[in-house]
Parts: sequence; C-alpha cells; structure tokens
Amino acid sequence: CDKCLRNEDEVQVHSARTGHVNYSQCSDAVSSLTEDERREQMKKLQELLRAKKTQREEQERHEEIEREKKRRQQHKTLSSAKAKFEEDEVRRFVEQKKREKEEDRAYLEKLKAEIARDQEEKRARTASELPLIAPSNSTSLPTAVPKTNPTICRLHIRLPSGQSIKGEFGVNEPLSAVMLYVSQNWPNSSTFIDPQSIQLMTSFPKQEFTSEDRNRSLLDLGEFKHF
Repeated sequence: CDKCLRNEDEVQVHSARTGHVNYSQCSDAVSSLTEDERREQMKKLQELLRAKKTQREEQERHEEIEREKKRRQQHKTLSSAKAKFEEDEVRRFVEQKKREKEEDRAYLEKLKAEIARDQEEKRARTASELPLIAPSNSTSLPTAVPKTNPTICRLHIRLPSGQSIKGEFGVNEPLSAVMLYVSQNWPNSSTFIDPQSIQLMTSFPKQEFTSEDRNRSLLDLGEFKHF
C-alpha cells in the first residue's frame, strides 16, 4: 500500500487494521514518534486487537449457533423417522391381532357347525333305535334290540352322560342282574357304584322301575314279556 511505518508497533496496528502481512524496507525517512504518539499508537493497537477478538468470538458464536441448529434439525429428522417406524410397527401389530381374531372366529364357527352336525347325526341314529331301558336320572334315552332267539334279550342302555352300555341277558334273569351289569361296566369310573343306587326306566312306553321290580325277571316285566 506504499505506506511507510516507523516501527514494529505501527506495523502491528497496520496489520490488524488492513490484514497486510508482507512488508519491505522503506527508503523514505520517517520521523521518530514522540512518547505521546507512541502511547496513542499502542492504544489504537489494543483497541484493534480487542475488536478483532470480539469479531472472532462473535463469528465463533454464530458458527456454534449454526452447528446447534443443524444438530437439532438432524435430531428432529431422526425422531420423526423413529416415530413413524414405531407407528408402523403398532399398526402392523394391530392388523396382525385383527387377522388372528378373525381366524379364531372362523375356526370357532366351523367347529360349532361340525359339533351341530355330529349332534344331529347322533340324534338321527338314536331315533332309529328302539328304546327299552335307561337310568331314571338320565335325560338321554336308551335303546334295545331284541335278538331272534326268544330266550335272549340284548339291551342298549343310555347313561346320563350320553354314553351307552350294551349287554345280553336271559329273559329269565332278574332286573337286578341288569343293575349289577351297569354298575360293573360304568365307563371311566374308578370307584365302586352300588347297583342298588341305579334306577332304570324305559323311554317308550315310559315306565320307571321300582325296588319291587328288582327281583322280577325281564320276561315277567311288562316291557319284556314279548321276548
């Protein structure tokens, strides 16, 4: 810039103010500074240095603010992506549970239909049999099929649980023999069943047998005399 500087202090002041860094020897004579001028130069230099420091700090604060803004924006973007991912996961979970619930409902409906069909077939089979004798506390009715031999009676006895017991008896055997047979062949029973506690009845025509009938033969009982 062709400016002649007297000493190192002026060089520093000039550098701080202009940013110049390359200097050369000046051939022009420069008068020496007085003490007051030197103090003034030092004051200006200090002010320039403080101004530079303030400017640098301000720039650093600005850069830090920009970095913080960028960091927050990145965090916000990541948070939004995470929230969307979690929302999608919840939606997929709800949809999966809904599908499973629909599948369970369809399976139950199918199972109910199969049970109803089995019960209908069972009722149809029961209706085709000839009912003869059953426990009195049962809501189901037993059936019996007579054999061609007039001395033998085949009984199909329906239990309260819906299960049945089949047996063959001589027409001259007492009703108590049937009661004993039922107590000994009661399904899934691990305890002794007293034959005297068993009550029998026919379903068609309906007749309940009493204790007085226990010693009578099947032939003597009105429901069996035709065998």
